[in-house]
Amino acid sequence: TPTLTFPLRVRLILGLGAVLLLLAGLTAIGIREVRSIDRTLTHMAEINGVKQRHAINFRGSVHDRSIALRDVILVSDSELDKVLAEIERLRAFYAASAGPLDAMFGAGADVTEDERAILASIKAAEARTLPLLEQVVAARRAGDRAGAEALLLAQARPAFVEWLARINQFIDLQEARNGTEAARLGHQPRENAGRQGLVHVRLAIASAAVGAARPKMRWPNCTKRAGLVSAARFIQPR
Repeated sequence: TPTLTFPLRVRLILGLGAVLLLLAGLTAIGIREVRSIDRTLTHMAEINGVKQRHAINFRGSVHDRSIALRDVILVSDSELDKVLAEIERLRAFYAASAGPLDAMFGAGADVTEDERAILASIKAAEARTLPLLEQVVAARRAGDRAGAEALLLAQARPAFVEWLARINQFIDLQEARNGTEAARLGHQPRENAGRQGLVHVRLAIASAAVGAARPKMRWPNCTKRAGLVSAARFIQPR
């Protein structure tokens, strides 16, 4: 009787198992990459984006206050209180972003040394500028319009320029970090395609190997068996 050294059922089980195993690996790669992309997008939106939004609010407040301080010199006495109220509103708007940003930095999560250094420079510029703003306002309230204008041009204006420059530096840093992470996301599809292609190649090789392992039959002493069959037929009664 012929003996089956590699049964068809075994070949089917091995082939199906190889296919399922490689498909599971492919699925695992896809899940891992999706999670990586999700983490990167979340970081860009909820960390870098939030920091950048607070800094943009800083820039709007400081820019508009510099314009309002110029108006302090230009407007009439009847309009002065309105301009000062606008300066106070802008100060509160700045504080509304400074508080959450300070809390983020205090928590220490996802904060780099570069960010800490730039934020410290922003605070230092703020500390230099605000007293000058108050001095200009005080001189204008006292009726010293010329003195207020001289102080504005000589000291307050350069201080505001420096303050805005430090804020823009922080914004540029967040844009650069988002650009780096976006570029990494752009490379991931090509890397994923390469890994998936490798899995497909392995799948094809495994399938081919299993298909090539055909069942083999052994017929020992085939010549002797054929002779016995012929003899049996010859002596069989008719």
